[in-house]
Amino acid sequence: MSEAPPGPRWILIVARALLLLCGGFWLFFIVASRLGEGFSVEGLTSGLLRGGAIALLMVLGWYRPRVCGWLLIVLGLFFLRANPTNPGNLMLGAPPLLLGVLLVWASRRGRGQAT
Repeated sequence: MSEAPPGPRWILIVARALLLLCGGFWLFFIVASRLGEGFSVEGLTSGLLRGGAIALLMVLGWYRPRVCGWLLIVLGLFFLRANPTNPGNLMLGAPPLLLGVLLVWASRRGRGQAT
């Protein structure tokens, strides 16, 4: 007996969990780097802007998975194409690209179940 492929709800749950995990890591990294470098107005502004963008993507991924998915795909491709010879770009570009594909896939397969 073969099992049916996982439904869109399962894919959406996995995508949201990975989004919270990756977003939480980057938020922790931003806060820790600000604490390590000392306080400055420029650093605070930079941290708030980057942290706010990541938090906005996390909230958007929860309520509008398709929109967030496409934004993450574009962001991932941007990181991958920024400097193709640098292997570090794979570490920056692969997670948003994977998350974007999962969110778009979940929202396409189950239009009514994506919320």
